[in-house]
Amino acid sequence: MRKYLLVTLILLLVPALLISMTLEEKKAKAKKLVEDGVKFFEKNGIEASIKEFEKEGSKFKEGEFYLFGMDLNGKTIFHGQKPALKGNSMLEVTDAKGIHFGAQFVLTAQKGENEGWVDYQWVNKEEKIADKTSFIKRVPDTNYLIGCGFYK
Repeated sequence: MRKYLLVTLILLLVPALLISMTLEEKKAKAKKLVEDGVKFFEKNGIEASIKEFEKEGSKFKEGEFYLFGMDLNGKTIFHGQKPALKGNSMLEVTDAKGIHFGAQFVLTAQKGENEGWVDYQWVNKEEKIADKTSFIKRVPDTNYLIGCGFYK
């Protein structure tokens, strides 16, 4: 009986362990998605990119991972999960801690290597505020940035 319980427990836990990603794996996935999105943008231009990034079944949408983009004035140009945000300025939007994360996205895209991580809080699928981090990268030679984040 003990052997049966142990085998059952292992069979239940192993898939859960395989499914969950470590923080470093999530960071690598978000960063790669952004880098792939930047390459796509450079090759195909803004209009084709927005269409691809927002469409259902896009290779730029993988579970909780999706791309969003802004211009360097803070205006959302696309959002892979919430297209209704398109056209909204994010510069003055604050999270529960008072962080102007949209402004942080723009600053990150303009300084140093034109990329980096921004930590903030955002509303998750359960409509609850949760800690989130996003990798931001400026599209070279443009006034646009692309980001991808995940809940911690």
